[in-house]
Amino acid sequence: MAEILSIQSTVVYGRVGHMGSAFALGRFGHDVWPLPTVLLSNHTGYATVTGRALPEDEIAELVAGLEANGLLDRVHTLLTGYLGSVPVAGITLAALDRMRERHPQTLYLCDPVLGDEGVGLYLPPEIGIAYRDRLLPRADIATPNEFELRWLTGLQPKDLIETVAAARLLGPPVVHVTSVRAGLGPEEIGILTVTPDFATLVRTPRLPIHIYGGGDLTAAILLAGALAGQDPAQAAVHAASAMHAVITRTVEDDLPEIGVVQAQEAIVSPPRIFASEIVEQRPLASLAEGGPA
Repeated sequence: MAEILSIQSTVVYGRVGHMGSAFALGRFGHDVWPLPTVLLSNHTGYATVTGRALPEDEIAELVAGLEANGLLDRVHTLLTGYLGSVPVAGITLAALDRMRERHPQTLYLCDPVLGDEGVGLYLPPEIGIAYRDRLLPRADIATPNEFELRWLTGLQPKDLIETVAAARLLGPPVVHVTSVRAGLGPEEIGILTVTPDFATLVRTPRLPIHIYGGGDLTAAILLAGALAGQDPAQAAVHAASAMHAVITRTVEDDLPEIGVVQAQEAIVSPPRIFASEIVEQRPLASLAEGGPA
């Protein structure tokens, strides 16, 4: 079991942010400490949203309380998602620094929540710059969706090879690009996993629904895989297979929100496992020499 400090959004109704990711990570046996960046009635896809972004000094005070009680000493894993404001990036990095002082192997997964295809940005560009310039260079794993990858890199990849090249510009040694469509068929969607040594793709059928909270849940499942010691390609297979099962259940049951609770068994043990295919692999000679692929 891992204890995880999670810094992202919290809603009263729905399964975005902490409400989906913390539940899923709990099903894998992990203990999530949810630190909210915003506290909202529901996600922003509804006509009315009430609540607020937590003031930066309040978020910093909550972290300081954990520090004062020695609780940060227990945490070896950090997960970040929806930041809400630029100063939260600095608070996050200060917490990460303290965690890595005590535990140099602290694992940090950064989900650079910015926007989505067909929706565009739903946070100010300044937050994207904070992800790009401050958080992603410190992360071990990143989980941008395809739209976010394009925004963060300024590139417009047209196929899988170009998407691999763009992902390597982000900085983390492992990048899982979610909701990939470039280079896939019109009825397909995938998770593209990119490391310095290889790139793999897991493609699944694309279902006719737009899901809020899908990226948050995917990031949580990918983090669970890393904590279980799965290699990045294995973690992506599990995440893609689990997400297909969850979204299928959401569609079949006509659920108003992503079916995290209804499909919780499938999150841990997906009923159908999709295959991973190699997109790019560096030759062994290049690996030994440290040369380019």
